[in-house]
Amino acid sequence: MERAHASTRRLFVGLRVASDAAGRVARRVRPALIEGGGAEPDGLVVYAGRDLHLTLCFLGALGPDSCARFAGVLQEEVRGLVAPDLWLSDTGGFPSLAQPRVLWAGVREAEPSCGRLGALHNRVLQAALSIGWRPGARARGRPFAPHVTLARVRAGGPRIPPAFGRMALDERWLPLEVELMESCPDGQERYRTLASVPLVVQPG
Repeated sequence: MERAHASTRRLFVGLRVASDAAGRVARRVRPALIEGGGAEPDGLVVYAGRDLHLTLCFLGALGPDSCARFAGVLQEEVRGLVAPDLWLSDTGGFPSLAQPRVLWAGVREAEPSCGRLGALHNRVLQAALSIGWRPGARARGRPFAPHVTLARVRAGGPRIPPAFGRMALDERWLPLEVELMESCPDGQERYRTLASVPLVVQPG
């Protein structure tokens, strides 16, 4: 039973968007995607503010022992790192806005913080590699493209209004911790935190 459960788990390491910034983004994105308001059309899932996050590393399935070991290694790798100063900026879609599967907000660093997000990403990858994790074929060699998923579009989903692609979010946030999370698509919450490591916040 434990083996079957582990094979279906979707674990990842991420940075949650600060709740105030996430709430403002969600309140702007939903009407931009659902013209006229109302319920989500078939094929479109718009994320709530509490679900917005930046993924640093997608781990997939880990058994209980590997999960606990990874949480300990992550603690050692990330401890003492300074929090990156981040902005949510432009919007777009993967693989394209014309036929998207994922709708996203791009993430960039404020100039004084440049390099901190890359360093954090590398430390998280090092923690994962040290317990035997390896990236999937699609992710191997792909450059890190920091983004926050705003919505998902299934095949045959609705046309994306042009206004979404023109959005300039301009939301700044400082992540306070790195979180090991699990996707819970059938639960009341979309993502559940399994472990977290605080980041150093510099004054000013």
